[in-house]
Parts: sequence; structure tokens; C-alpha cells
Amino acid sequence: MGRLIILIMALVIGWPGFSRKIQRAQPPQMPLPDSNLAYEELACGIARPVPRFITFAGQRWMVKDGWYDPGPNRWSDSPQSVWVDASGRLHLKIRKAPDGSGGWLWYSAEVCAVNPTVYGTHRFFINAPGLNENVVLGLFLYKDYRYAELDVELAKWGNAADPTNAQYVAQPWTTPGNLRRFTSPPGDTTHIINWRPGYIRFRSIVGHYPEVPTPTALIDEWLYTGPNNPPESENPRLHLNLWLNGGSPPSDGQEAEVIITDVEVTLLASSANAVPKRQYFTSPVVELRWSSITWAQRYEVQADTRSTFNSPYLYQTQVDAGTLAVTPTLTNGAYYWRVRAQHANGTWGAWTALDTFVVDAP
Repeated sequence: MGRLIILIMALVIGWPGFSRKIQRAQPPQMPLPDSNLAYEELACGIARPVPRFITFAGQRWMVKDGWYDPGPNRWSDSPQSVWVDASGRLHLKIRKAPDGSGGWLWYSAEVCAVNPTVYGTHRFFINAPGLNENVVLGLFLYKDYRYAELDVELAKWGNAADPTNAQYVAQPWTTPGNLRRFTSPPGDTTHIINWRPGYIRFRSIVGHYPEVPTPTALIDEWLYTGPNNPPESENPRLHLNLWLNGGSPPSDGQEAEVIITDVEVTLLASSANAVPKRQYFTSPVVELRWSSITWAQRYEVQADTRSTFNSPYLYQTQVDAGTLAVTPTLTNGAYYWRVRAQHANGTWGAWTALDTFVVDAP
């Protein structure tokens, strides 16, 4: 028993000369114990009542803010951490600020696309320096780390001696065959996740190119045909983050910055057995309609990007009993909505089951 305890302590606190050979991928995007936000909602940075948004690469992105996993890290939505420059390039920065007692607080950066992505080719054009062993750059599709996450990660996971510094992952990374390590050079590189119904092809290229221009430009590639290829119905979103492994500051004490020049998504043409998407609006004005209740005096309608419907709501209204539809004007994104009826005595009936819709206006 004594030897077992010593071994467990060695694994937890690190025995001198002991190094783990298993490489970690993105830990789960999990809320704090007192948060009731869904995984995808928190991962998209909307833990704040009024999140910050940016426009980059033709998409709208939410900026993460707060103390959350992975890490955990202090995520900042400050323009000092996340900004788009005059050339339209996205900057993600790990930065430090005085903690008021002679030390430093370190802040990480993440953005998440508002709209879910679909099958197709996802290209990330980046400029990254040689990153410190405690710094992680993530370029990934994410809904739930257990079932729907595809990653390109530049990371040494705290091991400065690791000759590799990057990996492709189909989560969960612990499943044998779901992770491939490789070495990516500093400077301009392109990383590609070609997500298809039957496979995922990862590629990395020296320079900024949509495809491999010459054989010598190919850094690495990996064809994944394993069991953890998420279906398109999971509706994952694009994420870009720069963070600290285990929340540990860079060993050299230096801030880190990565520039993402562009993100391109080439959609896969609809397959022969493709089905239309329901509740899909290409106008910002949507119509939400319900059936009549004979005893209803009024109806209350709510719509929000969060299934938990935490106040304040993005849309909330009450209408008289003769009205069976509302037409809110909403920005692009995925929404939940519900409706309930009021009795003559003023009490409210139960909410309907949650329904969803998507606004994708040009």
C-alpha cells in the first residue's frame, strides 16, 4: 500500500526524472460548479450577460471571458487580448498584468464562431512564433469534447524536450488511434481540417496556400477513419484559442501572440441523401408561431441563444390571446425558443418544450 501511495504521488506532483509520454489534447470546456451554462454556450464565451463580439473572416465571433477550462485559465475579452487589425487579421494574445501584490495575472484568449459549421474543408492561415512549452494554440471544431471535437493544436504540453510541437486529434484523445503528433515550423503555416461523412483529412502546409503547392511544402497529413467522426447534426462551431497548459505561465515569463490571417470554409456539396434543414431563416426577421389554447388570456414568448434562458433574454414579449405568432428581428446565430399561456386568474401554464431555429441572413 505504501508503494502504491508513493507511485500515485509521483504521478500527481511529478517525480524527478519522470515524464509522461502521453500527449494531451484540449481538455473539456467545462463550467465552474456554480454555473448552469451548457458546454457549447460556455465554450462560445457567453458566460457574461453581454458578451463581446467581433467580425473576422466574414463571420461573427463571440469572445470568451472569465475563469474556465481548459487550464483552467483566465480568459479575457479585452481588446488587448483579442483584436482585428486594419488588415483584417485576428490577433490572439496571452498577456500579463500586475496582480497588485508584486506578481502577475496571466490572461488567455479564445473566440468562437456564432454560427455552427458543416461538412467541408476548414482552412486556418496563421502566423505563429516558436511557442513556449506551456503555451497552446488551438484551431478546432467543437460541440462537446466527448463526442464532437476535431483539433489542430500547437503544443508541447509543458515538455520543453519534446521534439514534436503539434498534433491532430479526433476527440476523445484517449481513444487509441485518435491522435497524431508532428512538428510544425514557426512563421506562416496553413492547417486544414477536411471534415467528411466518412473520414477526416488533416493537413499542414508551410506558407499560406489553399492546397499543398509542392511536395516540400507539406508539413504533415493524417487521414482519420476511426469511430469518432462526429455527424454534421452535432452542429459544431469553429474555435480559435491561445492558452496556458494547466494555467501555468510561460516558463520564460514572456507574453505570446499569434496572428490568424484568415479562416476559410469550403462547404461540401449536398450528398444524394441530404435532407433540408428545418427552422432555417435567411432573413433577420423570423416568424415564431404556435397553436391556440382555449383558456389563454395572454401568451409569453422567449427566444435566446442559451437553452437555460438566463436573464436577460435576447427576446421576450407578451401578446394577447388573439395573437398566435411573433416576428422578432434577430442577428445571425442558433436560437432556442418557447411559449406559455396565462390563465384567467393570472397564473401561467407550463412552458412548451424547447424548439430551435437558425438565422443565417446574408
